[in-house]
Amino acid sequence: MGSGKSTIAQHFREQGFTHIRLGEFFKSQARDQQMEFVPYMEQLERTVGEEGKARILMEHVSKLASKSSGVIIESAYSKPFIDSLRKSFVGSNIFVVTTTSQKKIRVQRVTARNNVSRKEAFRLVSFWDAKRRQLGIDDVRKLSDLIVSNSRIQKNTVGRVVESQVRARLHDRLFSVLRRTGKR
Repeated sequence: MGSGKSTIAQHFREQGFTHIRLGEFFKSQARDQQMEFVPYMEQLERTVGEEGKARILMEHVSKLASKSSGVIIESAYSKPFIDSLRKSFVGSNIFVVTTTSQKKIRVQRVTARNNVSRKEAFRLVSFWDAKRRQLGIDDVRKLSDLIVSNSRIQKNTVGRVVESQVRARLHDRLFSVLRRTGKR
């Protein structure tokens, strides 16, 4: 939370991608249940776990992805979800980008963006940090195709930086596949 995912997603939206914000999806579900977001997520974790959340998310992603040729999914934060995503969209260019930023900067961004107190922003950022710790940094690195440290990149250039890296890596993947199949 507050690491620059929305800024990067906005850049891809401007390039014609459908943008799916998984956090907004769960916030909407929490509102439907007349619950606060964090307690709702904690309850969901206890009742269905990561695998169940992945199934719920995949239904949502599948509906939206069927209407678009390019999709950027913001906050695909769990191994079960990313594994499900890759299995569901075999043959697609699924590319996982993880953004990181210093906690102090993330708290500042969340305070400004969500119009909440610094204390509430710190609580929200800490909640998501705990979720990431459950996954483990090694697993995050294994799941990610690209890790962007976004503490010092200018807001107006971060999207272009990530896009150029994604395009280069997708090009390398395609070239590798063509080389293996002899279709260069």
